[in-house]
Amino acid sequence: MRKISFIINPKAKNGYCMEIWKLIERRLVESGFHYMAFFTEYPGHAQKISAQISAMTHEEEVIIAVGGDGTLHEVMNGVMNNKNMILGFIPGGSGNDFSRGFQIPTDPIEALQAMKKLMNEDAPVIDTGKIHLDNERENYFINNMGAGFDALISYEVNQSPMKSLLNKLRLGRLVYVYVLLKKLFTYQCSTISLMIDGKKHIFEHTWFVTVSNQPYYGGGMKIAPKAIP
Repeated sequence: MRKISFIINPKAKNGYCMEIWKLIERRLVESGFHYMAFFTEYPGHAQKISAQISAMTHEEEVIIAVGGDGTLHEVMNGVMNNKNMILGFIPGGSGNDFSRGFQIPTDPIEALQAMKKLMNEDAPVIDTGKIHLDNERENYFINNMGAGFDALISYEVNQSPMKSLLNKLRLGRLVYVYVLLKKLFTYQCSTISLMIDGKKHIFEHTWFVTVSNQPYYGGGMKIAPKAIP
């Protein structure tokens, strides 16, 4: 049986993720399940934790992110260089596009039962994308990569005090709509150069470019309905 570790973001969904983890933890203890749990303390910490676990792993091992899509993104980037790592996710954030796109149950106990199957069964293989940034740092993505308006929306959502307020009301997805409408009439379009399948394209007055690995982004918007990861 494979070892299993959980990386929990206690601040996800304005702290509500800790309530989700308590439910999961209670079920794990009741069933006598053996596991390791780690809690993030700052942005980027999940990647450091997962990288440390990955560096000590020489056999197949399961690592499960408990939080939002940002938590999953960090955990994935920490294990990309180890083919023995199997990645799982229990949704505990406000957007949860990954769980929506990969049909992971929103109920934490049901999601836990789905993740337990990774202990013994073969996990499906899915695509990831890789970005080379200006500082030559590589960054991987499993959901979407955006440049332009959508990237601005994502940034502003994470900075907005409305996110905490709406999360408390269990309406976290509405913050994306709020920020979108706020920025819609002030955003300045730009010219984008893309190389697609060896052919160069120039797009003037471009709002944004998104590469999507699965159908959903932005808290449930179906931007790529035919995406197959």
